[in-house]
Amino acid sequence: MITKVHLDRWFRAELEPRMKLARIARTAEPFVDLAECERAHATLAGLPWPDPRSTLVLLHDLRQAPSRNDPDYEAVVIRHAPQIFSGFRRVAVLVKNLTGKLQVDRLARAPDSAPPSSRQQGRATPQVFTEESAAIGYLIA
Repeated sequence: MITKVHLDRWFRAELEPRMKLARIARTAEPFVDLAECERAHATLAGLPWPDPRSTLVLLHDLRQAPSRNDPDYEAVVIRHAPQIFSGFRRVAVLVKNLTGKLQVDRLARAPDSAPPSSRQQGRATPQVFTEESAAIGYLIA
């Protein structure tokens, strides 16, 4: 049974307990302004997952996200990514196409964008996929 963790106009977060899979899915709803974007990402960073993050893997599904690559928006994402991804055993980001993969890869290489746990324990940055089955395969391997 899937446990709902969070739902708002921009993100849905759920836990699939049998797979120990945390899932954050972006909706198609655009942010009206940067303040909205900031609040939504800050909320994600502080989500109260029912299980310890160290026992979970995370699938961050961005396939429905409106395309956006302006510097102010990307700065918000970079600022909150460490807290959003921190502590999970593995993280996979699911995107719609190669352009999205390139953007996520670029943002993951930005200074201070790697989760603190990754920097401290030498773990790789989140892996990016365009196929959900490949992302889940990576997470549960």
